[in-house]
Amino acid sequence: MRLKDRTGMKFGRLIVLSRAPNLRNLTIWNCRCDCGKEILCRGVNLDTGNTKSCGCAKIEAFTKRVRKHGMSLGTPGGGHPIYRIWKAIRERCNCRTNSSYKYYGKRGITVCKRWDSFELFLMDMGPRPVGSERYCIERIDNNGNYEPTNCRWATFTEQARNTRRTVYVEVNGERIPITAFAEMHGVKAGDLHYRISIRGMTPQNALWHIKNKRNGPKSLPLRLA
Repeated sequence: MRLKDRTGMKFGRLIVLSRAPNLRNLTIWNCRCDCGKEILCRGVNLDTGNTKSCGCAKIEAFTKRVRKHGMSLGTPGGGHPIYRIWKAIRERCNCRTNSSYKYYGKRGITVCKRWDSFELFLMDMGPRPVGSERYCIERIDNNGNYEPTNCRWATFTEQARNTRRTVYVEVNGERIPITAFAEMHGVKAGDLHYRISIRGMTPQNALWHIKNKRNGPKSLPLRLA
């Protein structure tokens, strides 16, 4: 079967420039979008209309929805909460006068170039989960930058577990945050921290002391869930 030559043909916003090397036996074409960006497209996606632009069309449509729902600086109260989160991220990384700059920008934490655009930030992260007032942006690697692959929506409790100051304990060969260990057994993290860090107890012994509210032997065979 003779290959259909799509060179010079227009598909939506894309014009085909040339044939590109096959990828896994798939026919690939080099295309340029009306916005000027060049991308590689599968021939079948061009023919079916699944690919009509470099992605800019979706961004524009998304931007219109964003503005329609008031997620901009000009709305009452300084903008939608997600806009304020985006703005705060950028300020603590870029603004030397920001009170949190020493924890972010001064440490070398940056915001990816793509997120110079609020619309692209919103497109990458999506809306906040249900119970949105309890969620904010968390960096998965606390020493990493603000970028799509290193960020997620997380509750304030989840974020607290992922800070540089998080205290970890080793239980049954697993290293977990002390806050998680405390939640698992219904005790206060502060009580555990005091006994483990100040009095030098093991997590098991500290838990036993808290639950029994009395001094006990230095080592107890306590089975943990």
